[in-house]
Amino acid sequence: RAALNTYRIETERLVLEVPSESDAPALFSLVGGDDRLEVTAGLIWDGPDVISETLGFIRQAQTERYGDSGFHWAIRDRTGSATGSPGIAIGMISARPSNQPGRGDVGYWLGKPYWGQGLMREALAAGAAGVVSKVSPTEDGMRAVQAVARGEALNNVEWASAIEADGPHVPAV
Repeated sequence: RAALNTYRIETERLVLEVPSESDAPALFSLVGGDDRLEVTAGLIWDGPDVISETLGFIRQAQTERYGDSGFHWAIRDRTGSATGSPGIAIGMISARPSNQPGRGDVGYWLGKPYWGQGLMREALAAGAAGVVSKVSPTEDGMRAVQAVARGEALNNVEWASAIEADGPHVPAV
């Protein structure tokens, strides 16, 4: 059976880990609040309408296995440098399997107050490298990752170049 997400990934400024129910108010306010249209503009999802949808997603992230819907991590400010307080959830990143064995895609969003600091590049590099290295290909793991924006796939080279400055890129297979 595919892996359950128990992974915690740390970078210089961030922690990626399974979200907790206590993250729901912060995450909902960032993706479902006043900046919703801007935060979800490039996503294939329009964000939650009510906080219960955020809670439902968090519960799914805590219990589903990689092969079911992928891995979902809260992006947390590890040091407090972005939020003023360590451990605050500032966005989400997901790595999901595709219908092509050994390949997957990544979805992500970051609260608008945290844009322009290189935080998402750091999270993307860590999340992609983490899922590629920690999930075995025999468990529907990924050997290559693709970013998707409103249905338009970016190939591995384009995506990798976007994160290259802040960390490892994911090799194409």
